[in-house]
Amino acid sequence: MAHRAAPKRTPTVAALVAALSIALPDAAPAQGRPRACAGDPAVWLSQLNAWRAQPQPCGAGSVAAPPLQADARLQDSAQAQALAIAERDDLSHQDQRGQTLAERLRERGIVVRQAGEAVAGGQDLFQGVLERWRDSPAHCAIAADPRFAGGGIACAEREGSRYGRFWVLQAGTTRR
Repeated sequence: MAHRAAPKRTPTVAALVAALSIALPDAAPAQGRPRACAGDPAVWLSQLNAWRAQPQPCGAGSVAAPPLQADARLQDSAQAQALAIAERDDLSHQDQRGQTLAERLRERGIVVRQAGEAVAGGQDLFQGVLERWRDSPAHCAIAADPRFAGGGIACAEREGSRYGRFWVLQAGTTRR
C-alpha cells in the first residue's frame, strides 16, 4: 500500500489570533475606552497652587489666592466627571444624566458652601491646561477663586476621541 502524505494544513484565523495574543500579552486596551491618565493629581494641584499664588487678572481681581488643600471627595468626583466626559467625547459640566456639579456633589454626600468646576480637553500636560484656563475668563475665575479651600484635579483619556485627554478641576469650600 502506498503511503500518502498528509495534506498540508494552513493555520486558521483563530489559531493566528491565539498565537498573536500569546505573543503580545501587553496589547493596548480596547480603543475608545476611557481611563484615568497616568500622572499624579497631587502634582497637578501643586502646580495649580503655584499659579494661584501669583495674582491673576481674573476672579477677584489681581489678588493672589491661598492654596487649595487636596480634598479626596472632590478628587473622586472630578475623576468621575473626567471619565464621564471622556466617554461622551464632550467638554461638559453635566454628567451623562444631565446633572450639574451641585447635583453631582449632593448625590455624593458632599455639602459645599460654594463650588466651581473647570474643564479642558486636548492638552497632554497640565501646564497646557493652566494656560487654557488662564486665557478663559470664566475658567480663570474658578481656578483663581480665593473663596475655595479644597479641590481635586483629574484627567481621563480616550483613544480615538476628539480631545484625547479630558481634564477636570473641582474646587470648593465643603462642610464636613
